[in-house]
Amino acid sequence: MENMKVKLPKPAPDNQRVREIQQWLGAHGGSVANAYVVNAAALSELGAERGVIEKILWRVPREKPDMQLTAEAMMEMLTPKRLMREVRKQLKIDSKEGLAHTKAFEQSRRQLIASKVSAKTQNREAVIQEVESWFKSVLPEMRDTKVILRATELRLEAGRDIHPVLPPLNTTTEQVEQLNKREPGRVYIDKDGGELLLLKPGEQAMLDEKGLRIQNGAPAMPAPAMS
Repeated sequence: MENMKVKLPKPAPDNQRVREIQQWLGAHGGSVANAYVVNAAALSELGAERGVIEKILWRVPREKPDMQLTAEAMMEMLTPKRLMREVRKQLKIDSKEGLAHTKAFEQSRRQLIASKVSAKTQNREAVIQEVESWFKSVLPEMRDTKVILRATELRLEAGRDIHPVLPPLNTTTEQVEQLNKREPGRVYIDKDGGELLLLKPGEQAMLDEKGLRIQNGAPAMPAPAMS
């Protein structure tokens, strides 16, 4: 028992300035919360999300020259005029970072699409562009690598744009999840959390005692009567 040691989590990285800022923020948490209340209307008008003040209070003290981490410095940072100026600056920073992340993701997605288009394909670049445009307009929320690859295959096999459809009536979320595990790329969750299915022309979703599955071939239609 004497040799057993309890590992305690470090309060902050091994950086003195970071530890000081962390302590400074913790000591004045009440003032930060009050700043949200006081500036609620202005923050809402700017479209600032919760957490923007904390981002500012992490960023500014880490810029040069170092500012003194005192109660007076905190109150000065939280004055409406200065705070709103820093909020606007932070929103620009966040916007640039967001654009950078979006650009990186789109480049990665294009590479995934290209990996599924044969080098022998006629007008290969045009095909890649068509599939990429399809993702942007029809499946913008699709992010998983395996799912993107399978959806690309479905789109190429279909030979044209295909649009997600609602699952059969009475389908449960559990049944949709089971299908997604069996066949990645068949389920698309839109920005509102809606569960949709990706079917190629001629396919249909079936719900029976075995669960939700994709079946080839549309239901048989009666032949037209002979005149």
